[in-house]
Amino acid sequence: MSYRQKRLINFLLVIIVFVAAAVYARPGGPDFKLGKWQREIRLHKGLDLVGGAQLVYQLQNSSGQSDAEALDQVVEVMRLRVDALGVSEPVIAKAIIGTSPAIIIELPGIADPATARATIGDTAQLTFQTIDGVVAVSGKDVKQASVSFDQTTQAPQVQLQFNPEGTAAFAQATAANIGQPILIVLDNRIISAPTVQTAITDGNAVITGIGDGAPSRTAAITEVTKLARQINSGALPVPVKLVQERSVGATLGQSTVRNSIFAGAIGFGVIMALMIILYGWAGVVTSFTLVIYGLLMVLLIQAIPITVTLAGIAGLILSLGVTVDANVLIYERVKEELRHGIEMRQALRHGFTKAWNSIRDANLSSVITASILFWFGTGPIRGFAVILILGVAVGIFCAVTLNRIIMEYLSVTKFANKLVRP
Repeated sequence: MSYRQKRLINFLLVIIVFVAAAVYARPGGPDFKLGKWQREIRLHKGLDLVGGAQLVYQLQNSSGQSDAEALDQVVEVMRLRVDALGVSEPVIAKAIIGTSPAIIIELPGIADPATARATIGDTAQLTFQTIDGVVAVSGKDVKQASVSFDQTTQAPQVQLQFNPEGTAAFAQATAANIGQPILIVLDNRIISAPTVQTAITDGNAVITGIGDGAPSRTAAITEVTKLARQINSGALPVPVKLVQERSVGATLGQSTVRNSIFAGAIGFGVIMALMIILYGWAGVVTSFTLVIYGLLMVLLIQAIPITVTLAGIAGLILSLGVTVDANVLIYERVKEELRHGIEMRQALRHGFTKAWNSIRDANLSSVITASILFWFGTGPIRGFAVILILGVAVGIFCAVTLNRIIMEYLSVTKFANKLVRP
């Protein structure tokens, strides 16, 4: 296969990437399907763009457990509950009301606080019920749920330990329901229904057969671990009290959002125009790869998904600037090579190679900074960091890989001597 044919094939792959990104990233585009695996492609807007509901819970800690430890556990339980909703990513933040620790939960897209309250649930929604719906044991009576393995078959299973009250109640329920299932219900949803084999009077029970239908042992262990985690997180470690609920309007009105989009489009157009003026056909190539960059970012933000907030939009714009900067570094290197009399194909190769170290170091520092923000930040700050890191990665891919593929293909066409102005 000739050099020209290889470059053509690579160029066609870039066109395929562009078309696929355009199809899936467009508003109302199809969901992604690969066999039985499916991913919803939908834009999740943050509280500042669409508004939502805000709930404030105050801890009523009288258990002797430290406030910090109890607060961390409550946050984890609340996050597990809210993440199962299928709504856009929530904001769950720690706070202090007076001298008591509290939690602020913001749910974008839910306008009615009562709906949000019902969605999050009460403070102890895990129950063990008989087949008749009678509650035998509540989640607060479970000391621990852990993963163990059958001594004979080594099959994974959930090991349950109850406190004294739970031991007595569970012994009574199992003795009266031998051969019948005990339903484990989390937030009115049955998560397991093990059958009682014998009366359990010592407060230690095992749930077997959970991963029997799993395709592999690893998948079976994953299912068992998930059930154990659900049982552990089903009841809050300390009581909480709802002290405030309210609807939160979008901090950015529709007109502001439209103006921001309009301003971004103008800025994008100005960037492309300047690149074309400064670098000729290379600027046209850059404009095309920037369009691909935008489509890929929209697609990834929807597919992951990442909730879009004003801070996230700022991260997207910053990463766009990083992408343009990488193109400028490459083309300036190419221009230096051309001034030394090197022909276009070699100049392109040298330009991309010599510019890579500068591009790598500059973007690595951006990723490190964004990682620090993600690690120590919360809410919108983490969203900004995630989009910035993602934008830097996609930007380098577009500027270094896609851009190079297109430029190398054009270097063997009639546009070769017009690609970059020396």
